[in-house]
Amino acid sequence: MAMNYRYLIIFTIFLSAFGYTSAQTPDFTGIKVMINPGHGGHDSDDRGQPNGFWESEGNLTKGLWLRDLLEARGCEVVMSRVLNRTEDDLPLSQIAAMANENAVDLFISIHSNAANQVSNFPLTIFNGKSETPAIPEAKVWAQILWEQLITNKATHWTNTAPHFIGDLTLNPTFTSGYGVLYPLEVPGIISEGSFHDYLPEMDRLLNLEYRKQEAWNIYYAMLTYFELSGSESFGQITGIIRDTLLAKPTYTLPNSADKFEVVNNAQVKIIETGEMYQVDAYNTGFYYFDSLAPGTYHLVFSADKYFNDTVPLTVETHKFTYHNHWLEADKTMPPKVLYTSPVANSTVNCNDPISLTFSMNMDTASVTNAFSLEPATDGTFTWDDAQMTVSFQPLEPYTTQTSYTVLLDNTAQHQWGVGLDEDFTFEFFTGDRNRYTLEKTFPLDQQTEVSPYLQFRLEFDAPLNNSSLIGAVSIEANDGTIIGTKSANITTINNKGHYYFRPSEDLNFTTDYTLKLEGSIKDIDNIPLVESLSIHFSTMQPLDNLNVLDEMESQETWSIDFANSTGVDASSFLLKWIKEYRLGTGSLILRYWFTSPEGKIHIKPANAVSLTDGMKYIGLWVWGDLSLQQLYLKFDNETVLPLGNIDFAGWKYCYAEVPQGATAVMGIEMVRSSESYNSGEIYLDALSQMTPVSVSNIPGSKIKVYPNPVIDGRVMVDGLPAEEPITFTLSDLAGRILQQGNIQTDQTGSAIIKIDSNPGNSVSLLTISYMQYRFTKLLNH
Repeated sequence: MAMNYRYLIIFTIFLSAFGYTSAQTPDFTGIKVMINPGHGGHDSDDRGQPNGFWESEGNLTKGLWLRDLLEARGCEVVMSRVLNRTEDDLPLSQIAAMANENAVDLFISIHSNAANQVSNFPLTIFNGKSETPAIPEAKVWAQILWEQLITNKATHWTNTAPHFIGDLTLNPTFTSGYGVLYPLEVPGIISEGSFHDYLPEMDRLLNLEYRKQEAWNIYYAMLTYFELSGSESFGQITGIIRDTLLAKPTYTLPNSADKFEVVNNAQVKIIETGEMYQVDAYNTGFYYFDSLAPGTYHLVFSADKYFNDTVPLTVETHKFTYHNHWLEADKTMPPKVLYTSPVANSTVNCNDPISLTFSMNMDTASVTNAFSLEPATDGTFTWDDAQMTVSFQPLEPYTTQTSYTVLLDNTAQHQWGVGLDEDFTFEFFTGDRNRYTLEKTFPLDQQTEVSPYLQFRLEFDAPLNNSSLIGAVSIEANDGTIIGTKSANITTINNKGHYYFRPSEDLNFTTDYTLKLEGSIKDIDNIPLVESLSIHFSTMQPLDNLNVLDEMESQETWSIDFANSTGVDASSFLLKWIKEYRLGTGSLILRYWFTSPEGKIHIKPANAVSLTDGMKYIGLWVWGDLSLQQLYLKFDNETVLPLGNIDFAGWKYCYAEVPQGATAVMGIEMVRSSESYNSGEIYLDALSQMTPVSVSNIPGSKIKVYPNPVIDGRVMVDGLPAEEPITFTLSDLAGRILQQGNIQTDQTGSAIIKIDSNPGNSVSLLTISYMQYRFTKLLNH
């Protein structure tokens, strides 16, 4: 273990590597420091950023600057890496072992941080809990470094509260701590100098001198930690140059200088020395002067299209002089159009906006008055917050395959009253589509007998702009009730936009509905429908009471009979499905792939399903995929009964008359039709029978059922025949019987029906029968 030099005062004469000599320059002779530039190589644990910054590169640059500063002052430095390759990224335990084996006096692992893109502050971390560090001197080192890093004013700190913390406090679930810290036997910390995912800091970190400034601050902190006597005989000047007016439109943090744009390519000159710093073009706005003797200097700040400024600044030894400067634009110059979209002579989509970006903040009224488009087109103007970019959006798409000319005459002025030097004009051409087209729908317009448990399906001529659907689709009942949508599925198939969805609640039977599509729905090229569309349809009558023969909820009782199927891929399967069903607790999902146009899938029960005598119809619930496949039932008398095509989406009860002589169902067949898909999936549920009852109204006065919604499990029925026996049935909307009974009306034709229990749904169907008559009423619970 090396001697602890924190309390050692060394007096020496040192020749500065930066050209100044001083008998008081700090001397690190006899001190050993290890520097670990975090990560290494552009690998998975490195954190590259959109602007080209890589943390591994930033860490290494800072580490090398720090090494040179220390070695120039007599320090022995151990580096964990000096290159940025994958093989240089050593295991954390090996890095800690290097520090221990070399018995260094101090260890630092240099990093930058990342979090939520809106945070930026220095963070130093030691092993242990904040109150009980594993090595007490490590906490002292962490605090000293944090207090030095926070002095950097060539940035914006979003939080200036102290952030030197133990790794077990920072991560309470850890048992040992960070892998590079807990094995250490010497004072050591991790330094997160700033947050590289905070966009302004991400840009600043591209500047090598900005990284050098952090290395200097780490060096100054080491002087404090080791309590070395003397000081550097020179100082530094640094800061950020920003525009006084131009705010960043996407920056949201309040009270921050980073809200304003930096000035790229500015120049800073020191009059007394003639030194010149050329600011980069990477949105850093950063400038830096090193090794300045103490005294007062006059700095001249200049940039194209800005007024020059001269500022006196005082340099002190052994510290940074920070000066963030604000340049003011030269308002006597005429504005210029810098960019246009579209670019001149290009071909655009017929609903693309036209945008112009100016060199200065513009007077919006003068620009809109100076703007014209030929052929004449109505539209709206929008501006960015800086009033430097204007966009014109046509109210309706342009005419197809047409040449358009944009003219901005020279009356367009910036905010200080100077207009363009000359008229600005350019030409563009339009494409061959200016309307989004709805090609297919389910249900069709004016379609009747639609199941209330449908899935809506829309197919457009191009992929959808998903966000344009928000608030643009609604379902309206004939009484004006608006129903929302749910379970949306938006896909692109063969370059067509497909939009599938369901109503947010089950629709009512025997009701007229309208599906409304706003003209604002767009494709991915932002071409809209323009005209709003309405699709009118009506739902089917309620089902009569179903006698369920088989719930169809087990793949053990139903299976694909591949031996009697043809043209079917062996990967097709039939499984129980609990996420989608009409009755019971599940259904059977059939996922199929046909291999020939004559494909046929035979689904057989483990045992024949016996029919109930005296019931006229047989059918089952089918979730259709609009595939146009043909469905059949097979019976024990060799009859094959067609149930119809799957020309629907969502649940529908498919049924037909029981064939004469049949006593049992032997299977279900799905046959590929000439127009059908070769693959898809459907659901099957509740093989059942029913017998229709006459739908004639019960004669007499108008029947009333109340209260509705039901209160206290009972309803009153008025308007029935007096003193007559009446039969009632309560069923769910799938036709499954929940309760049956007989009641006797009183001499006024009234009766009370007691409902045994809540049906589990918000709506049920009450059927009242008398002789050959029937009355139905939807009950709300």
